[in-house]
Amino acid sequence: MGTNDQVDHNLPTLVPFNSDVVVDIACGVLHTAVLTQTGDVYLSGSNRRGQVGNGQISDPFTSFSMNSIIGASASAAKTVAAIAAGSYHTMALTINGAVWCWGDASFGQTGANNPQVSVDTVPKNYNYFSGQVVKGIASSSYTSYAVLSTGAMYSW
Repeated sequence: MGTNDQVDHNLPTLVPFNSDVVVDIACGVLHTAVLTQTGDVYLSGSNRRGQVGNGQISDPFTSFSMNSIIGASASAAKTVAAIAAGSYHTMALTINGAVWCWGDASFGQTGANNPQVSVDTVPKNYNYFSGQVVKGIASSSYTSYAVLSTGAMYSW
């Protein structure tokens, strides 16, 4: 999320944002995800690998709210509780424990489990944890992680 100008800022600079309260930020190489207190997720930055999740592969930098894609506005159960970002992919965890991933899938980091899929351009829930409660998510460069309520950890 930028300052809506084309200026490099070398000192902390207030980022103008909606009236909502920001509760978390996740950063990839060239993209940023912002989670607000109401569970809205906003993404901006490079979208060359679909990491912004707007259904397109595009540059230059773009901004997008992904809540309409996962149906968060229609269902409180799909309200986002946590976000994570890898180099070129993004993750969201809803309050009901569903894990959504999108962006670069070339190393399986979105969970596509299909060598023919190298990019997921919209958030997808592959439902690997059906019947289990996911309580946390994390990402590294090309890997995704989930921690279950049992303490078990999965990576892909």
